[in-house]
Formats: sequence, structure tokens, C-alpha cells
Amino acid sequence: MVFSLIKLLLPLLTISENVENLLGVNGPLTFNKTEFNLSLSGKPEKNMVLHVYLPKGEDLDNYNQKTTLILLNSKKDIDGVIKDKIKDLAQRQKLDFNCTYSVQEMVEGKESMIEYVQTESDGKKLSEAEYSLSRVKWLSENDNGNYILIYTYTWRTYDAEAQDMIKNIKSYRTDFLNELSKKELPEVKY
Repeated sequence: MVFSLIKLLLPLLTISENVENLLGVNGPLTFNKTEFNLSLSGKPEKNMVLHVYLPKGEDLDNYNQKTTLILLNSKKDIDGVIKDKIKDLAQRQKLDFNCTYSVQEMVEGKESMIEYVQTESDGKKLSEAEYSLSRVKWLSENDNGNYILIYTYTWRTYDAEAQDMIKNIKSYRTDFLNELSKKELPEVKY
């Protein structure tokens, strides 16, 4: 639910040259040999802080790669956040036959990774394919719930490249999984 909600709320957040650093992570962040700069920030919900990082020259309407940091203060634990995402993806699979996902627990109850592929079609032809890999990490607990950090890398392709991504994702995913599992996640302020 968290991930799909963000997609709906992104257009409502303000993009400006001077993006407010709400998490204390200015960047650049590096993933897949690419530098990502803080491009958007906001609080789409009272219990959520969102940072979006894009490579130089890319924008939210037509990007090829992005990273996202989300800080949640939730009554749910890591398993609950992952279960919500799986529920969303299971619903999506009913209409998106290319939609796949998998979950790997890294540290029981404290850290997991979820990867998923989603596509959009323009008639019978794929118009967009997106691979996302999220590392979900429990940070701490307080009276209001759990602080959970979600670090997501997203790779998106369009038109003819979308079909190529679907065919070849298995050759890339192992590298992405290895990189994110070994990555030191940024320290966020909360």
C-alpha cells in the first residue's frame, strides 16, 4: 500500500531547485554506478517523509533510474509493510501479466528486500516496464510505532526497450540484489 500510495501522491509534491532536505540525506546517493541527486521531498502523509533522487538530466515524468528514501512511523512492523506491498502486487497481477515479485528476509523481523516488475501497455504493446528493488529496514520503536526506512532503486524503460527489460531482467537482477544487500544505507534524521 505504501508504494502505490506514493505513486499517486508524487504529482502533488512540489519540485523546485531548492528541495528541502527533510531526512538529513542530501546526497548524492550512488547505485548501479550512477549518482542520484535530491530532486523532490515532502510529507505525503503525517507519518511519512519522502525523498526522491534522480540522475542529472532526468525528471519525474520520464526517468530511466531513480532512488527513493521513505521514512515511515507506523504501527506496522517490517512484515506488515511487506505484506501490504505483496497484497498490492497480487492485485496488480490480475491485470498486468508481466508483474512479478519476490521477497528475501535479510535479518528476521528487522530487514527485508522486495523486488518487483510492473508494466504498462498501450493496446497490445508494452509502453513501459519498471523494475524496483526495495530494502526495508526497521530503525527503532517509540510510543507512536515503528520507524522504518525504505530505500528503493527503480529502473524504468519505455516502448521497444520495455520488452527487452522483461526478457532480460534475470541477467540484471542478481547484480542489483547483491549491490543493495551490501549497501550501507544512509542515516536519516527522525
